Amino acid sequence: MNRNQAAGSRAQTGLLALAAVTMVSLIVAYPGQAFDASLSGLKVWWDFVFPALLPFFILSELLLGFGVVHALGAMMAPAMRLLFRLPGAGGWAVAMSFAAGFPSGAKAAADLRRDGVVSRAEGDRLLALSHLCSPIFLTSVVAAGFLGRPELGLPLVAIHLLSALVVGVLIGRTRFGGSIAPAPAPAPIPSLGVAPRSGPRTLASVMADAHRKDGRPLGRLLGDAVASAVQSLLVLGGLMIVFSVLLQLLSLIGVGEALEWLWRALLQREAPSVLAGGALAAAFEVHLGAYAIAHGGPPSAWTAALLSAVIGWGGLSVHAQVKSLIGGTDLRYAPFLLARLAHAAVAFALAFALWNPLLRWFGVATEAFAVRPGGATPSAEPIVAFGGALPYYAASAQALGVFLLAALALSAAIRLFRRIRSSAVR
Repeated sequence: MNRNQAAGSRAQTGLLALAAVTMVSLIVAYPGQAFDASLSGLKVWWDFVFPALLPFFILSELLLGFGVVHALGAMMAPAMRLLFRLPGAGGWAVAMSFAAGFPSGAKAAADLRRDGVVSRAEGDRLLALSHLCSPIFLTSVVAAGFLGRPELGLPLVAIHLLSALVVGVLIGRTRFGGSIAPAPAPAPIPSLGVAPRSGPRTLASVMADAHRKDGRPLGRLLGDAVASAVQSLLVLGGLMIVFSVLLQLLSLIGVGEALEWLWRALLQREAPSVLAGGALAAAFEVHLGAYAIAHGGPPSAWTAALLSAVIGWGGLSVHAQVKSLIGGTDLRYAPFLLARLAHAAVAFALAFALWNPLLRWFGVATEAFAVRPGGATPSAEPIVAFGGALPYYAASAQALGVFLLAALALSAAIRLFRRIRSSAVR
């Protein structure tokens, strides 16, 4: 570590220590408000996030243990090379992110870099690309839980994936993370043990090899999956409580009012001012931000655009987790930050441009985002019975199915095109 890096590390440590002391002082000064904010964060986590995500966190661990995610990564290899100019092994990181949500993609990208499968520049691009929100969160938590509209889950998923695709293509064709990335030639994927041109039989062998390498029987795998899912959700709940308290303290010292003034000045009063609080929450924690935006007044196109931008940004809480996961590697945080800003901006613009067409495409009534009589806000009722949760899970399954079919179709089309081209050359 050189002198400049050491000075930067000391400055960062001092700022973080000052922020911690300030937060503790504010909690002592406003104990009642801090306690209420803590309960509010806990309620959002317990009523919406925990019951909606626990089954799918468990299933994600099972899919990983049985090798399904590895096979999906191998299946995505042709698309990774064509669209994003990344090695086929990067498909595993993208598949992990889409199956389990962020920041699992960051962990996969860091693992690939540690194993030497990707270069530093490729790792930076892969880290920026593999920040996908699980469709489970968008359909079960945001659409069904926060907005009370399960049918809006698929349009939100479409906006998120389309904006991620746009940003990923731009990353692969610009000097992001270094020189312009050349398209890598097909090569075996060391971490998956399969070549990109593999067919269904080889994909089945990928699953078998991954499960054999995992080595856990079904009973132990299921127990580990439950333990891992609960532990992950407990960490998430703790972060939500901490940031809920932080946001309340910032509001008490006038930061919320300042943001609302800036919001009106920048957007010339076109956006509802009640969404300013949600924008502040979203800057720190994605779940609290999405909840505040969904309950920030009558739903509108602004609500959809801000929710899409919030999901693309991810929140400083996720950013901190990503930075910790890439520790010990030479992957850089700055490209990841730029990609998140770009993702948020592209998602915001696409939501405004495509929201009504997407509602018609997915058969959702356009009045779903119209002002309700009396200015009613979305339902805030928690998921209390399995029967009431079925629409949420059905929408999530549809989103996963659409993604898998699209990946299969794209990979098949690329393989067919290559065979036709090679036959013409011969």
